[in-house]
Amino acid sequence: MKYSAHDVKVNISDIKRFGEYDALLKKLSLDSREVSDFVIERRSLDSRFHESKGIFYVYTVSFESPKVLRRKDISPAKASAVIIPQAKKVSFRTRPVIVGSGPAGLFCALRLTEHGIAPMIIEKGKDIQARAKDVEDLMGNGMLDLDSNIQFGLGGAGTFSDGKLRTRIKSPFLKYVMDNFVRFGAERSILYEAKPHIGTDKLRGIVSAIKSYLADNGCEFRFSTALTDISTVNGRISGIIVNGSEEIVCDKLVIAAGNAARDIFTILYKIGTVLTAKPMAVGVRVEHDKEIIDRYNYGRYCGDPILPVSDCTLTYKDTSGRGVYTFCSCPGGYVINSSTEEGLICVNGMSYSDRGNHLTNSAFVVSVTPQDYPGTGPLAGVEFQRLIERAAFEKGPGGYIAPSMSAADFMNISATEHCEASIMPGTYPADITQILPEIITGPLRNAFDEFRGKILGFECGMITAPETRTSSPVRIDRDRITFMSVSTEGLYPIGEGAGYAGGIVSSAVDGAACAEAIAYAAEY
Repeated sequence: MKYSAHDVKVNISDIKRFGEYDALLKKLSLDSREVSDFVIERRSLDSRFHESKGIFYVYTVSFESPKVLRRKDISPAKASAVIIPQAKKVSFRTRPVIVGSGPAGLFCALRLTEHGIAPMIIEKGKDIQARAKDVEDLMGNGMLDLDSNIQFGLGGAGTFSDGKLRTRIKSPFLKYVMDNFVRFGAERSILYEAKPHIGTDKLRGIVSAIKSYLADNGCEFRFSTALTDISTVNGRISGIIVNGSEEIVCDKLVIAAGNAARDIFTILYKIGTVLTAKPMAVGVRVEHDKEIIDRYNYGRYCGDPILPVSDCTLTYKDTSGRGVYTFCSCPGGYVINSSTEEGLICVNGMSYSDRGNHLTNSAFVVSVTPQDYPGTGPLAGVEFQRLIERAAFEKGPGGYIAPSMSAADFMNISATEHCEASIMPGTYPADITQILPEIITGPLRNAFDEFRGKILGFECGMITAPETRTSSPVRIDRDRITFMSVSTEGLYPIGEGAGYAGGIVSSAVDGAACAEAIAYAAEY
């Protein structure tokens, strides 16, 4: 009989003493001879009471046993209610075109291919290997390729980031996405870890494997191919123009671009597609020696090899009413230059699978709303981002060197030391208050004062700015069921750039769900 057990807490000392499997059996009072097919379904870390009770891993497990177990902590396993419809072969008069090869675009293509539809994927950036060389050129020489960089190219922005697969969304396609990550090369642990992480080094290989599979199954990839115009007839998609002159006929256009795709927002606005300015968050990256953050999270257990490098999770409600919070923490990672336009600078975070750097960085961001943006209209948030990014560039020496200052200087206090910024090709000393507006720096300074009271050594951090691409400043309005634009027939906006996702997994789920909606409409 199949059983499951939830909220099984095991002290890390027992795991080190007995090993994970035997520690779990011991906790559940089970004999290894009486169980089979023992599977960890979920694992999370509980360090809230580390000073008094220690640190625990908390598990959900399932297993088979011939014995009838009647206990409060073990119950018969329930069949999963999550069912993905079986793909059915459908066809279209013209092949769909997907703009963008990030997780939304790739998983939309993957699911369409399972329905027998092999789309064309156009991408203004380059394939992984060529893109990696352009990123290295930016980091090493300060030379920015406007079409191939941290944001643009196969895999999207997430491929050159931390590779976090954590999400809070609920969707029947969540399991589908995670299973496919494993299918194409991720470790099975991502299926049960509460905070699954791949790392940019491994994610690049997974993305390349997905691309190869799609190409082998009829999908056409067009790299260095920028969408430059969209053709419509009576409000319906009839085709697109790429690279300024080449026309491609299509009546189903999936916009799967990332939140940096400002040129596409402008094209959609020009053809009359309904767009809405949306709230976002803006701030800075802060780096600390990872021991400072680990000590805050783990106390005396800091440095224990059984524990992962910890991320930084903090929130603060400012007296102005604005929320301040950490975002996209990269334990053992690096700050990276995420610029995409000439004369503009922005930053992000990245880590490799081993999270081996001695620093941990996190975005510390402040919530902003369309009422904060200059002017009105759906693209006002883009201009707000540009104003900040332009100031960061113009106050520096050029070459996409990022502005930086110590947390202590920002807080107007002294510190015994501070870490060095990890961003390449480097930083220039700057007063961050001259780059970010007061609506950002005021709440940040107040939040830092509170965080300093919680984290010993917080003031020893190093700030790099600006973090402006936390989410899309635009939403491309669509129907909740069909995924189609409410104003442009045949246009399907998906993923983070469209305003409907906030990371690798949620973007991939959105892409797969959109493909299902497209295939369902074709069948019926």
